[in-house]
Amino acid sequence: MLLIGTAGVGAVLGLVAFLVGFKTVGLYLFVGMGSIVLVLIVVAGYFTYPEVSVVERTPTFPLVYKPYTGPISQIGKAFMTLNKAIDKNAKIKQRNRMVALYYDSPGEVPDDKLRWCVGVVEEDIGANVKEALFKAGFKKAVIPGRKAVGTQWSFRPFLGILSIYFMVNRAYPEMERFCKKMKLDAGGHAMEFYSTCRYDSFGTKVTPVYVYLALDKNAWNIPEFPPRA
Repeated sequence: MLLIGTAGVGAVLGLVAFLVGFKTVGLYLFVGMGSIVLVLIVVAGYFTYPEVSVVERTPTFPLVYKPYTGPISQIGKAFMTLNKAIDKNAKIKQRNRMVALYYDSPGEVPDDKLRWCVGVVEEDIGANVKEALFKAGFKKAVIPGRKAVGTQWSFRPFLGILSIYFMVNRAYPEMERFCKKMKLDAGGHAMEFYSTCRYDSFGTKVTPVYVYLALDKNAWNIPEFPPRA
C-alpha cells in the first residue's frame, strides 16, 4: 500500500504541474523521474525500521564457505563469485540460502584487516556443486546456534547496492540502539542469513534476510579465523 501511495504522490505532482501551467517536457520528465526515484527508495527500505529482539538460539547449519580478509565493500564481488560457481555447476537451478559472517567491527579494525566470509548452506547444493566449490578453495564448517540480538529485513525486490545500503543503515543502527537500551554487549560476531526468496500477493519477489549480532564474542569462529588474542 505504501508503494501505491508513493506512486500516487508522483501522479499528484504531475497534475499540479499541469494545472499551474508548467507544461514543458523537461518538467514532466523531472516529476516522472522524481516519482520513480521515490518509489525505488521506498521499495529499497528507506522508511523501514525493523523490530529487534533477543533470539535465544540462532539456526545451526553446515556452511560451505570461503574466508576473506580485507574491505567489507568487496563482499558483493565475493557473493557474485559464489553464485556464478553454483549456477555453472548446478544440474537443477534452485533457491539457495546464503550467509555472510563478520568477525570484526569496521572502525575498530583497519579495512585491510577485516575478517569475513561468505557461503551457502550445504544442504541446498548438490554433490557436484560442492565438489566444484571445494576445488575453488571453499571449506566446510558447522555454524552453531547462539544467543543473539536479531532482526528481519526483506528485499522487495532486491535492488542491488541500494537495497544493501538501506539494510546496513537501518538494521544495524536499530540493533545497536536496542543493545544500548537493554544494556547488552553484542560486541561479537555478526551474521546475515539470506533465506530463500518467495513471491508476495502482488507478485513481488521477496528475499527475507535475518540479521544477528552474537552475544558471545566467539560465537561463529571458523578455523581460519580463531579468536583474536
